[in-house]
Amino acid sequence: MHVHFGNFLRKSCRMSRRHNSRSSAIRKNQRTTGHTGDPSICVVSDRSVFARRRLNQTTHMKQTLILIISGTLVAFPGTILCAKTSPARNQEQQKEAIYKLPNYVVVAHTYEVPQAEVGSTVHVINREDLEIGQSTFILDALRELPGVYVRNNGGPGSSFGMTTRGLTAAPIILLDGIDVSNPSDGQALNPGFLFSNSVETVELLKGSRSSLYGANALAGVINITTREAKKNESSASLSLGGNLSGTRETLFSYQIQQGPLSFSTGLSHYASDGFSAQDGNTEDDGYENTGTRAKVTYEATEDLHFYVTGYYIEAKTDIDSGSTDPFGFAESKQYFSRTGAIFQATEPWQTELHFAYTKVDSETIGTGFQSPSVGERYAIDWRNVFTLNEDWRLAAGSEREFEDNRSAAGDRDNRSWYADSNLELFEHLHWTLGGRYDENSDYGISRTWHTTLNYRIEPIHTRLHTSYGTSFQAPNFYETSNSLFGNPQLSPEEGESWDLGIEISLFDEKLVLDVTGFHNEIDDQIIFVATQFIPTFEGTFINLDSYKSEGIEFSTKWQATKNIQLQANYTYTDAKSSGSRTPLHVPENTVNLSAIWKTLEDALRLKTSVRYIDDRATFSAIADDFLVVDLAGQYTISDTIMGWVSVSNLLDEKYQEIAGFNSPDFNIRAGIQIHF
Repeated sequence: MHVHFGNFLRKSCRMSRRHNSRSSAIRKNQRTTGHTGDPSICVVSDRSVFARRRLNQTTHMKQTLILIISGTLVAFPGTILCAKTSPARNQEQQKEAIYKLPNYVVVAHTYEVPQAEVGSTVHVINREDLEIGQSTFILDALRELPGVYVRNNGGPGSSFGMTTRGLTAAPIILLDGIDVSNPSDGQALNPGFLFSNSVETVELLKGSRSSLYGANALAGVINITTREAKKNESSASLSLGGNLSGTRETLFSYQIQQGPLSFSTGLSHYASDGFSAQDGNTEDDGYENTGTRAKVTYEATEDLHFYVTGYYIEAKTDIDSGSTDPFGFAESKQYFSRTGAIFQATEPWQTELHFAYTKVDSETIGTGFQSPSVGERYAIDWRNVFTLNEDWRLAAGSEREFEDNRSAAGDRDNRSWYADSNLELFEHLHWTLGGRYDENSDYGISRTWHTTLNYRIEPIHTRLHTSYGTSFQAPNFYETSNSLFGNPQLSPEEGESWDLGIEISLFDEKLVLDVTGFHNEIDDQIIFVATQFIPTFEGTFINLDSYKSEGIEFSTKWQATKNIQLQANYTYTDAKSSGSRTPLHVPENTVNLSAIWKTLEDALRLKTSVRYIDDRATFSAIADDFLVVDLAGQYTISDTIMGWVSVSNLLDEKYQEIAGFNSPDFNIRAGIQIHF
């Protein structure tokens, strides 16, 4: 099932609102949703090494945490002082300053609902967040979310991995409802390939949700919606930037809406000389990426809308394929497209039909080896939303998906049927119950389900939220069929997850606090086990008996003044595998702090962010903990010109997200953005 996108569905949902007697904003919009997959990541079997290294890291970790706490204590009194010395504002201005949750989210139910009514944990990155943070790629923005650890073995185009609440398989990634995983090897699309200037919102849904999104939704869902033209809009922007170290970027976007027709397009190019990815090598590993997109929507009648959207990404990344072979490279060409129609058939019934196509053609080359990966996916999704009464909505439909592994012999067919009920049992108590039935040509039948509860206690501005879900993740073609590492005897993973949290709003909702506990459990987890490193690298995929991760997330957002916003989050995670194996890429403690200051009548916007990652086991060794400070700023020079600057790794921290692979040193990027 696939999430549809922005303003097009804002138009289409006039149909639903016109026929719906309820005027509540809960009936405001409808969209559709899709799915993708990502392989699990291996573990190592030396818990004693981890213990010895942790003892050596204790002093550095304490110093790091002291720095974080000290910086927080310095920032907060300064913020209070700014609040006290700010000029008086009228009541309307104060209302605008109040921090509020994003109004609506799509990913929880595949149509828009108020976030305050959602029982699942959903984080939202909006257009303003991306602009203020000066993130060239979506990958950078994901790093600041609670419970998320993003890792690269080098620069932005290198191999990508993401740990969410201790789960090392990346969440499924949807781009305007399109499944953007590689049909051949199951790898999720690297968000380091996606330019943020083309994106309107990014939503992260945590927890198992195979019952809504199909197999592989074990670690959650990332739903990315690209930009669209607003009503009667005609606008364009061109951003030019770079630095003195060989980075150049050119980003162009254009949106227009007239009458029943809406059109949006973008063209982006990024090139960097980079740095040496592998520790010990000295040559630079460059990265080049060109991406283009287009989206057309047509409102045939008030009740019938059509759309078509497409994306093309071409990227090349230099890699270090070994200490004696620093001159390898990986390149890919990726095509994503989708078309469909939305029809308000009757007063309570809206029906949608969508067709999607994905092709990924990638290849990794080094001395003595060549690893191609080519796959295609065809998908059809028929979806229906029934407004049964003003308190109850039901989404139901079916999907058919066909995957063709063109790198080797193999194809796969999947049929599914699903339903999702969203009911307000009584005032302020929302209950969700959903289920899914899948028939896979390789792995047979799977049944998954989920349920959520969300209760708002209005007198004390408190929200209780909880969710439970099961998941099913089939091995991908690479894990079963690769000539070097594949294991055709692999069993599918099966999992379950739950979370329970409380959110409290204080000071007229200017300060929002949330504490959420979580638990994940997986049976037959698929991991990669290396059996030999030298002289050749050898290994295979196996199933583990069990894997568990649990912990707690704390997050706070404070609108200290109209112009100053502070955010902080902390996550503790405890992960365990069966036997004596230590889970990889699971930091026990992660911390994110950020401060945003808007001044000079909003012409100048500044952001500071601090990220701390605890030490953690990686593939070959323990990676040290690290603390990174970033700065970003933008200044509106005129109605059409804006200047921007981004300072990464301000303290020039020498750190590695994966042991043995370098991360960027201190660097500055700057540029201008021109609006037409």
